[in-house]
Amino acid sequence: MDVRYEILGGPERGTIFTAYEYVYDKDVQVTMKFAAQTPSAKGTAIEVTELYNLSHEDGSGRRLNLEGRCFAHGVHGIKFRMFYDTVDHTGYAILTRPE
Repeated sequence: MDVRYEILGGPERGTIFTAYEYVYDKDVQVTMKFAAQTPSAKGTAIEVTELYNLSHEDGSGRRLNLEGRCFAHGVHGIKFRMFYDTVDHTGYAILTRPE
């Protein structure tokens, strides 16, 4: 089941690129936290634990499309897709919760 979250805050662009660079490194772990909410879940934190896809949405370097796995609502390994503006620190995420 897919759930959409509004992103209200998150990391700087450099942190995102560092997390992507070290995604498969066993010695370096970079996690990122995003403040998020849904109409029924205010004040939710999404902790990205694995960022395995990163692309520029518009070529500016400001808006990014991210894909990976995260920790949210006490559940590890949730797949997510995210659109994130690295200047405004806003966007949205689609989390695919296990059935």
